[in-house]
Formats: sequence, structure tokens, C-alpha cells
Amino acid sequence: MSSETDEPEKKKDPVASLAGQIRHLGNGERANLRRLDLTRSATADGTIYGMLARAGVDFSRMPDDEMDAWRMTALAAALMSGSGGGGAHAPNRSMGHALQRAGYSEARLLQLAGQPSRERLTRAVRLLSSKGDGPYDLRTVRQLADPDAQIRATATRMLVRDYFAAATRTSTSKGE
Repeated sequence: MSSETDEPEKKKDPVASLAGQIRHLGNGERANLRRLDLTRSATADGTIYGMLARAGVDFSRMPDDEMDAWRMTALAAALMSGSGGGGAHAPNRSMGHALQRAGYSEARLLQLAGQPSRERLTRAVRLLSSKGDGPYDLRTVRQLADPDAQIRATATRMLVRDYFAAATRTSTSKGE
């Protein structure tokens, strides 16, 4: 029962969905997510599972390392939204550009790119949230935390490329 006006159903972007759901959470739930890297609480995990279900993500057989990537994404979204639950995701603003504008050092960027770890990624995410320069594309956080090495490598290349492109634009505009 399909007609020419029927369009195929667009698949929901789970990262955008997760980020959008943050503003609908209670203050306590957002606070639990912002402390997720410190507490690893079951309560925060329950919030994340609920958000993933609403985003259409099948987590029934999800490996732990993939759930860790979603935890990192939820942490980043909660930190970017702040206590007021504001916007957390800007798909057209690269994380590399945001890091450069926030004053993230080239040395730290190269450490994150060369020896990625959850701790380094968490520090970068916390820096971005503390600078208050607005949201960025949270899909990059998800990809940098992904268990698939190829996805992480592609995201790392894009992060470094965007950082240095922003640095070049900044130094060019200062020189004029």
C-alpha cells in the first residue's frame, strides 16, 4: 500500500536523539550523567538505556565496549547541556574547531589522536563544556569512543584536520 507520495522512513540519528532527550531529563538525572565518568552508577546506566530505547538503538546484545561509547556520548551531552538542560549537539560544528577555539593545546590534541583513551577524551569533553562556547557535533565523541578501530581512526583524522583548519583560519585572520 505504497504511493508515489510515500517517502521512505528516515532513520533516526541516535546521537541527535540522545542529545535532544537531555533537556527532558530531571536535574538529578542530568547530574548523574555529568558525573558518569566518576561514578559509573547503575542509575545513570538506567537513564542511558531508556534514552537509547527512545532513540531506537537495540542494546539487547550490545557489547560492553559499545555501551562505553554510548556512556561517553551521554556524558558529553549532559556536560554540554549544563544544569539547565540547554542544547548539547550542533551537527554542523566540528569538535576539532570547538577544541581549537577553546584553547585546547596542540600537544594535548596530538596525545588524544596518537594515544586515545577514555580519560583523554573525557578531559577534552570537560574542557569544551567549561568554556561555554556552545555545542558541537557529538557524533565525533561517539566515533572517537567507538570499539571499531576504523571508525575511531576516521574520526581522529577528521578531528585533527578540523582543529588545524580552524587554527590556520585563526592565525590568518590575526595576521590581517
